[in-house]
Amino acid sequence: MSDLQKTDIKLISDYLVKIVIKLPQGDDDGVAVCGMYLDTTIIGDLDQTAWNMCGCDEEKKASQFGITKLVSGEARRELDGQIVLEALLRISSTDPVFIKSVFDEYINGFQDWIYPSIREYQSHEGIIVKLDSRPMGWDIQVTPN
Repeated sequence: MSDLQKTDIKLISDYLVKIVIKLPQGDDDGVAVCGMYLDTTIIGDLDQTAWNMCGCDEEKKASQFGITKLVSGEARRELDGQIVLEALLRISSTDPVFIKSVFDEYINGFQDWIYPSIREYQSHEGIIVKLDSRPMGWDIQVTPN
């Protein structure tokens, strides 16, 4: 292997990513939708975002945004009525900067990502969910695991 080839090798490492998304308003069903979204859908949406950003190249995506696991997730309503989604994820990657850019892109399309969960949710009373899904704030922290 030449010296040039040796410098092209990047090691895949695990990173913990904490994401907090604040939504303006929502009712109890809105909190339930957000919790369901975190439990069932966020991983697929993040993987799809990364895949799109890798030019639909699965090998490139696997090295830059590999195995993704939800460590914990919670949705809650604050006293002022805001809904907060908080998730801790473990992601394998060669590039923590790319991880951050995937999350930035994901946030830009968050309303589109969560919409199917809002549409599919069935409340106990059959009432339409009241949820403003436009993020009004978010924080993303990427740290080596």
